[in-house]
Amino acid sequence: MAELSKKRVSSMITREKTGGYLSILVDGGEDEDSWQRRYFVVQKNHFLCYYKEKQDTQLCGPPIDLLFCSIQEVPGEGFCFEIMEGKQVYWLLAESEQELCAWVSSIREAISAAQMAVYNERSALVQSTTMLIKTGWLKKQTAKGWRWNRRWFILQGEHLTYYAKPPTAGKTSQSEEEGDGSSSIKILFAKVKVIPPDAPVKKSHPHSFELLTALRTYRFEAESADEMKSWVNAIDSLTSKLMKTRLRDTLDDRRGFAIKLMSSAKVEKKKDTIPKAVTS
Repeated sequence: MAELSKKRVSSMITREKTGGYLSILVDGGEDEDSWQRRYFVVQKNHFLCYYKEKQDTQLCGPPIDLLFCSIQEVPGEGFCFEIMEGKQVYWLLAESEQELCAWVSSIREAISAAQMAVYNERSALVQSTTMLIKTGWLKKQTAKGWRWNRRWFILQGEHLTYYAKPPTAGKTSQSEEEGDGSSSIKILFAKVKVIPPDAPVKKSHPHSFELLTALRTYRFEAESADEMKSWVNAIDSLTSKLMKTRLRDTLDDRRGFAIKLMSSAKVEKKKDTIPKAVTS
């Protein structure tokens, strides 16, 4: 891993893009968990950093690498949203609906920009695989959530592609001609998630699950509990494998950025600044 220069580290710490106050749920240890008001900044290198006050330079916790994150609002919890970084889930609370929308939009844009930069950087170096992982019928919720459409899905290479009906033999690659009724979802950075059993959608769609991407959360429903588990495991296994094989250098680089940020900004180690460890 190349050594980062002090000048580059300094430019990484410069606060650009979105900045403002949010409350973060922190682990109270033996005491009750609590919300702590902190000043958050979306850095230009797509890290989300937070400080006790706007003028501070000391971080209150490790920077959150938005490259590997997904974000969604938390229904029924006021102006709350969650950021998922691997198995770690951060709960953040905005001060108004307007602030909530602004933060979600800004962070989602940063996630998308970070991932697109990696796609562009790696496209000439990475050869796409056409290995077929899984196929089958799923119901897909429309973007506005009004209805569920039955579609034929193909998990292949780095994409989850769906069709109105199964394609004819020899027409299952991601490079389909336009107009064939197919759409493709990049899954390299996507996160698959089983919807909690107490969620309202589970009453009418008991075998549903979610796929979180930078710009959208997709909802699907399998025909049975076993089939749902099979799809979730297949997608999760493939994304984990892609992360380890396709993004090894990127992972090392981003870890280097985070270490330099923490070293330069001095992470505060007080007990009451530790984010609540909510696992997905």
